[in-house]
Amino acid sequence: MPKTTIEYRIFIASPSDVDDEKNTIKEVVDELNNQSLIKNIKFEVLDWKSSTHPSVGQDAQDVINNQINDDFDIFIGIFWSRFGAATKRDTSGTKEEFERAFKRYTQNKKSVHIMMYFKTSPIDFDKIDPEQISNIKAFKDDISNRGVLFSNFNHISEFQILIRRHLTALLNEISNNIEDIIRETPEENSIIVLEKTNLINDELGYFEYFELGNLEITKMQVEIEKLGKEIEDLGNSMTKKAERLNTINKSSVASKQRQTKLLIDKSAEDLNIFNRNIEPIPTAISQMFNSSMTNYNKAFLIHRDYIKNEEEKEKMIGVLNTLKQAMAKGNDSLVEMNEAIKSLPPMTTSFRKSKEKATGLMTNITDELSSYINVIDEIINTSF
Repeated sequence: MPKTTIEYRIFIASPSDVDDEKNTIKEVVDELNNQSLIKNIKFEVLDWKSSTHPSVGQDAQDVINNQINDDFDIFIGIFWSRFGAATKRDTSGTKEEFERAFKRYTQNKKSVHIMMYFKTSPIDFDKIDPEQISNIKAFKDDISNRGVLFSNFNHISEFQILIRRHLTALLNEISNNIEDIIRETPEENSIIVLEKTNLINDELGYFEYFELGNLEITKMQVEIEKLGKEIEDLGNSMTKKAERLNTINKSSVASKQRQTKLLIDKSAEDLNIFNRNIEPIPTAISQMFNSSMTNYNKAFLIHRDYIKNEEEKEKMIGVLNTLKQAMAKGNDSLVEMNEAIKSLPPMTTSFRKSKEKATGLMTNITDELSSYINVIDEIINTSF
């Protein structure tokens, strides 16, 4: 009996400032396709750079429209700092692509899945275009009013987790409606046979995925505690040096300036130690977080499709909330320390350099922890 592969084509629409995110989508799609989560169902990624060739039209966007020809099943739109250049038909090429997809959706809700993402990480000052930002905000408000639920993200690691979860959920939705898809797929001379397999694969079971997720979460909590200890140690050291500096300033010794400089240089050394100790922590947490959420995602899918036990559900949510609280606590401590360090004057060259590196590291870590907290909220809100 002939077998047919159903291919879901993903069209990525975006201005030119989110190439990392576009590459991430391709990596996640390759990962899902290679895992063969559902036999005979595959994703294919399209974007104008790789899926069009030079030609002539009313403008460049018209050429893209004609060649892509709305021949896709999933529309993924991404915005960050740029809205894009206006076309002869709309205020930007990416918006025009969205409007074509949205029109298809309004005419037939089964014709296309629309997934919209907005990046919220800071934009370099020299790359900020107020008009572009204003257009993005207006577009965001507009699609929200039209009933489009979108996701915000900060870091690329957060986006990777979100897009993996969302595409996996879409695969699950497709698998659950596979009979309807078969009936609606025109096939004149053959019978379509789709081999449906367990979405989470057959390698591990619920308890193994849950335990693996917990193991990575436990490791993460150790790293967060380590981060908290470094902040505490730095705070104690800075407090002692501030007290010593106050004593020096009140004295009338002739060597006051030299003693002050020595104390500030020692403070710079403390900051350097702090920087060395916390620098590897974000990478470790990122790897553990990705691994834990991947395993938890698979456990969630098994729970939703097979177990449906309230006690198990509350257990998983409880673990995630505990991790979220630990991250929030670590984040608060970082923000407080960062503000304290920022307020210190750059009295020496060595202190200025150490201070800049410390504040930069702490800002990056707080941004990442905030992203992970958002991901945890998304997982809890969408998994059950």
